[in-house]
Amino acid sequence: MKAVTEGALLWQPSGERIEKAGVTRYRKWLEKEYGLAFQRHQDLWKWSVDQLETFWQSI
Repeated sequence: MKAVTEGALLWQPSGERIEKAGVTRYRKWLEKEYGLAFQRHQDLWKWSVDQLETFWQSI
């Protein structure tokens, strides 16, 4: 069994998988409907916790 070092990337989805993901469709919908654009998933997550009411309304 291969040892894993702390902080090592274990897996990364392909571009095709990212493009077909539900969260990608949601990000595109937010951009179209709310004028919101997120460069990274972490940015979307931060918005979702900082803007709880708007996030839940969008869901």
